[in-house]
Amino acid sequence: MKFYSGDFRLPERFQAVEFIFRPLRASDVELDFDAVISSSRMLRAWSQSEWPIDGFTIEENLADLQRHEREHREKSAFTFTIMNPEETLCLGCIYLSPLSQEIADLGVCEFSISEGEMFATSIAFWVRQTHATYAFSSKILDAIIQWLRSEWYFNCVVFPVAKVNSMHNQLFVDGDFVLVGDILYEPRGSHWNIYQIRLN
Repeated sequence: MKFYSGDFRLPERFQAVEFIFRPLRASDVELDFDAVISSSRMLRAWSQSEWPIDGFTIEENLADLQRHEREHREKSAFTFTIMNPEETLCLGCIYLSPLSQEIADLGVCEFSISEGEMFATSIAFWVRQTHATYAFSSKILDAIIQWLRSEWYFNCVVFPVAKVNSMHNQLFVDGDFVLVGDILYEPRGSHWNIYQIRLN
């Protein structure tokens, strides 16, 4: 299976009433940093990591954004910022990445497709703490699925969700998703549910 083909147009923007999705850029560093720092405790639980670490600086955040922008340009992974329509407040981020070997080993893409090649992605998203309600997060997830169906080329899509993240898990339980397995990453000991949705 493949992640990206240069033959496909790369979607650049999704517009909704309450938010937009567009590529994350290094020039977004101040708005992104505000969202990250104001949501640091939530993000550590969301990512099952120590990011952002205590004392995380705007310079470190800039380095992260420069890396994401480079990956986006190279088409090795895609990162989109979630902004309010005026682009004055960062509401979160969306990450589209190649499948990890652990997820691929679950056999998540072993359903048949009518024609063509298999293009697979693993998607994660977070919403800043001030907006991280079930209702708003559900709107973001619904918009991601709508966008995938209307503008993207992926025919295998999975969403890893930390088992400890009860609200995010509920979003997928309540939606049109199938729990296809779970993964325990060592040595960090993080435990993830893997949800899948068919787009066609």
